[in-house]
Amino acid sequence: MKKLICWLMIAMMLLSSAALADSSRVTGTIPKGMLAVSAIEGLFSDTGFEMTIGDIKLSGAVQADGSLLVGNAQQSFRVSVAGAALLAPLMQRLKSEPTFENAMYSSKYIQAQQIELSAAETLQLALSALDACPLLDAAGTLRPALEQAAAPNETWATVTRYEADVRQYPNDWMVQVNVFAPVLPYMRIEVESDDFGSSFEVAISETPVTDWDETVLAIEDAAPGQAAGKLVQGFTMVYDNGKEKDTYVEAVTIGFEQAYKLEMDCVVNDAEPRSWYAAGTLSNTLTGDVVLEAGLQSVSTSAAPAPQVSTDNVTNAAAVFQALLGL
Repeated sequence: MKKLICWLMIAMMLLSSAALADSSRVTGTIPKGMLAVSAIEGLFSDTGFEMTIGDIKLSGAVQADGSLLVGNAQQSFRVSVAGAALLAPLMQRLKSEPTFENAMYSSKYIQAQQIELSAAETLQLALSALDACPLLDAAGTLRPALEQAAAPNETWATVTRYEADVRQYPNDWMVQVNVFAPVLPYMRIEVESDDFGSSFEVAISETPVTDWDETVLAIEDAAPGQAAGKLVQGFTMVYDNGKEKDTYVEAVTIGFEQAYKLEMDCVVNDAEPRSWYAAGTLSNTLTGDVVLEAGLQSVSTSAAPAPQVSTDNVTNAAAVFQALLGL
């Protein structure tokens, strides 16, 4: 269990660009929760990392396809970031679509652009999403179904970008992804951004959806483990004073057997991105227990890690997260 906690923390840290900055020495402590009073030491580069948490040693190695293997010489699991590469061309397609004036989502957003995704594109993105976020398939049953699914000439999803009145909100926008594929649960992903940060929500429904607002409300009001769907909701706040950028992230899970809340604050030096410090807490919102609390800081160094990670014995990441969070 302790090793699984370590793997989760390492994977989360490596999803930030600062953590993968070339030649960084990371130190810290875990004052509460699992591995409390453990010291943290590590070396990070753009090719991988070495890290010690208490008496546990872990490594990470970036692979040729851009994925990251996290573990040790005997066993590892894969964290994929391939989804970002797939999203970039979709956003480019979106920008080239005609703009619909007065396509109002609310009084704030006055124009929109939309693209449709084929069955093949939807399947490819869904598989990439499972690589990047194993929690979406904690039972390990969705991936086999997707890999065996046919891809008919149908539309299985839409991506819509809403823009606000630029005279009042020059940098405000919202993107919605709606998935209605027969081999997937109904899904809506919504990201809204402005000058001060962003908010996000991933909603998954096991029953047909006619109104997403009503569906989300029903999931939020259901008893633990009784919801006909799942939610991940959160927001970020960003403040840059010209010397440091402070990013705060908060996210909660709803509709799972156990509910969790992640709070993380990271301050990065504008002139030297290898210089940063961060503090985070993962807690169980049903019991109030702190699962993990950690504080980290990073400085530039000339030393480089030499990770040793198994490429043969790669554990199914969904099974790791299922065991870790008791889903």
